[in-house]
Amino acid sequence: MTHRTHPMQRALLGLLVLIGSEVLAFGSDRPNIILVVTDDQGYGPVGRHGHPWIETPHLDALHDRSVRFERFLVSPTCAPTRSALMTGRHPMRNGVTHTILERERMTLEATTLPELLKGAGYTSAIFGKWHLGDEDPYQPQNRGFDEVFIHGAGGIGQAYRCSCADAPGNLYFDPVIRYNGAFVQTRGFCTDVFFSAALDWIEEAKESETPFFAYIATNAPHGPFIAPPESRARFEAMGFSKETAGFYGMIENIDQNMGRLADRLAAWDLTGDTVVIFMSDNGMTGAGAGSGILGRTAEGAELAMDNAGMRGLKGSADEGGVRVPLFVSWEGHFEPGRQVDEVCAHIDLLPTLAQIAGVDAMEDSYPAAQVEGRSLLPLLSADQTVTWPDRYLFTHQGRWPTGTDPNEHKFKGYAVRSARFRFVNGDALYDMLADPGQKENVLDQHPEVVADMRAAYDAWWAKTVPMMVNESAPLSKTRPFHLAHEAQLAQGGIPEWRASMPDRSEDAVQLVGRTQHVMVPEVEGESGWRFEDGVLTASPGWDSVITPESYQDFRMHVEFNVNDAPGKDHEANGNSGVYIQQRYELQILNSFGISEADYQASDCGSLYRLKKPDRLACRPAGEWQSFDILFRAARFAPASVGGETKTEDARIRCSTTAR
Repeated sequence: MTHRTHPMQRALLGLLVLIGSEVLAFGSDRPNIILVVTDDQGYGPVGRHGHPWIETPHLDALHDRSVRFERFLVSPTCAPTRSALMTGRHPMRNGVTHTILERERMTLEATTLPELLKGAGYTSAIFGKWHLGDEDPYQPQNRGFDEVFIHGAGGIGQAYRCSCADAPGNLYFDPVIRYNGAFVQTRGFCTDVFFSAALDWIEEAKESETPFFAYIATNAPHGPFIAPPESRARFEAMGFSKETAGFYGMIENIDQNMGRLADRLAAWDLTGDTVVIFMSDNGMTGAGAGSGILGRTAEGAELAMDNAGMRGLKGSADEGGVRVPLFVSWEGHFEPGRQVDEVCAHIDLLPTLAQIAGVDAMEDSYPAAQVEGRSLLPLLSADQTVTWPDRYLFTHQGRWPTGTDPNEHKFKGYAVRSARFRFVNGDALYDMLADPGQKENVLDQHPEVVADMRAAYDAWWAKTVPMMVNESAPLSKTRPFHLAHEAQLAQGGIPEWRASMPDRSEDAVQLVGRTQHVMVPEVEGESGWRFEDGVLTASPGWDSVITPESYQDFRMHVEFNVNDAPGKDHEANGNSGVYIQQRYELQILNSFGISEADYQASDCGSLYRLKKPDRLACRPAGEWQSFDILFRAARFAPASVGGETKTEDARIRCSTTAR
């Protein structure tokens, strides 16, 4: 997607850029910048956008305190949008015409956003998804970022017949992450890990006089649709499929992390010094969003898929394939709660952030010939007299078969957008002001508009094809992340990495010998936890009554080492090393390499009552294993046991008898 302006419009735009480059309307201070980009979420599943059943209280709060752009358009898929964000230029002119097969690599000739910010005195970091090339020259540490904490390819665990591949066998829980060039073993759900790493870095960066740019790019809610059990539980209870429960659960988990981010910024007194931006990379994915009726409430009300009335989903050149949220918040500088209806695009973000950071667009170092977008700063200001000249924005799905001539696919999956019209695939024109859902084709009613859009598209395409630098690139015979991972294993292995994970105490209780380390908080007013006769018990103790008022929600991280031989019969129905009894709601957050189909949470007795035989569930004897448990006091409900109703705490019995 890029733009075309008429001569008078270009003159007006030049005036706006010149004025913006000479003086910052908000003063001389350079704010910190945090850009959060979610993967495949799209515009629809946000509460404030009118979604009828998604719960996103923290995104709703950010929406309310932001300037929000109602018609912010990106590319139909992920890598193209990310290249536009990094360069201010249409992705195909960066060589990005696909998401894999070397065609996701952003041209090395481009100047990137972090490189521009570095020239203005910023330090930059990325956490999560890069997806603009996995070979070293294309990696973010060589494109301007000072701190790099990423997975490979376009998603955790992905691998293709080319250089585009993540660490082998990687998973959404406990992912292996490439941290400044070396792999580390993280613990927890991937989105939690990325936000935790970002928050730890921000906490250090805030102590410096140097402003920072933090780019948090989650791989969620991209498929496979795997969410923390506590995030997907309410959807499963309403009858959602595994895929849709995972997709919407991941979105609500993102929302929780946005709340963590907001809380930490407030605690650090950074809200007045930090621009916070939230967006998604393309339209909502149909694979995870589902279709039709997805589930029902306890009262029987039907819950239908909702995409804000738009036509098209991820991968489409229609509005629903490219429209996403854009919330921009800066306390004390941008008026909260203001809506911008002008059509804007991903190519506009680089010139906007460059201007906010004080980058002079008149300097030789500014890539004026590269940047096709325009600064959004006039729209972010409260000046109601600002004009926004119309322009054409171009969309193409790309993704044609490698080795074919792009010109053969020129008229397949494309669109031209102006402030009023969307021209799709050469045979449909929609009046987006009168018909935002694209229900009525008005092609025959506006022949002059169609002719002008066709001519503009022809000119744009002719200029773009020579810039598609990856079309003839040979497919790599090696996968850089795989080779680096193998080499590191041979040279000493993958070390553990720790960050401030959510809802965990910094206090630890070491149990007997070297078998377990358990992260537990202190229970207010009590003495904490005790370990007696192989049982870890939370105060005030087993068989004691605990109410929601006296007990708090928290997570426990358990690491254990089973000394028994695999296949040995444990007590508690095949439990693998850990036995958890519950009389109120506990939720398992991850399992040591076991899929959710292989275990179940019971209303009483073992939380880990494995369905598979022990020999299939256990790792080799002596190998460390771990999992997390979420204690939900807020959903406390006594269970009936042996004819009596009693409320009990949790205890953990560890099977550590030597062979």
